[in-house]
Amino acid sequence: MPIESVHPTADLVAALHDHARARRTRVLVEYVLLGGVNDSADDARALAALLDPGLVKIDVIDVNGATGGFRRATREARSAFLDVLAEARMPFAIRYSGGQEVAAGCGQLAAGGGRWGARMLQARGRKPCSQVLLP
Repeated sequence: MPIESVHPTADLVAALHDHARARRTRVLVEYVLLGGVNDSADDARALAALLDPGLVKIDVIDVNGATGGFRRATREARSAFLDVLAEARMPFAIRYSGGQEVAAGCGQLAAGGGRWGARMLQARGRKPCSQVLLP
């Protein structure tokens, strides 16, 4: 990624680990699974090798639909990815992404260019994820 030339991954990971040690807490790292891009067992092994399981927790998020031209990981690939994280004793959680039925899941509102889905969720008494994540 282009940002790598400005902020190398090794520096970012070191800063994450330093922050976790200083705060005596785990840092939450969000990882969006993109089918055929970063969902293989090898990708999971590389992620587990990069991060300290005592200092980081991974929040695994499935990409929604065809957002940005990406697709969801297959059930098999996702399962193999999570198995590798578990074997590496890497703490993780699987993030539920609601609102897909009305194109209001995380990332879908921006990709669709409208707020129709968000209004539908609010009418049903639910918040789109963009509002849930804001403080």
